[in-house]
Amino acid sequence: MAARPRREPPKSEEVLPDDLQSVFGQNLRAARHKAHLTQAQVAERTGLTQQYVSWVEAGHANLTLATMANLAKVVRREVVGLLRRNRGRNTG
Repeated sequence: MAARPRREPPKSEEVLPDDLQSVFGQNLRAARHKAHLTQAQVAERTGLTQQYVSWVEAGHANLTLATMANLAKVVRREVVGLLRRNRGRNTG
């Protein structure tokens, strides 16, 4: 049986940041504010606790894809958009 050639990962113009948890959290907080939602409201709609939502926004939670998808849905954003570092935004 012949060995299959190795496939390279798809090339992307966009490089994801190393600190994805922090970027996701910052973007989630901004989207939540724009949607006029409190952490408690996001928690209620996702089945999470308010404390956990706070940890996510602070970049301390190690999220599953399902949790990321649920949070993104509540703030009406795509997960990939919440993983992008916003240009021109002071994140420090």
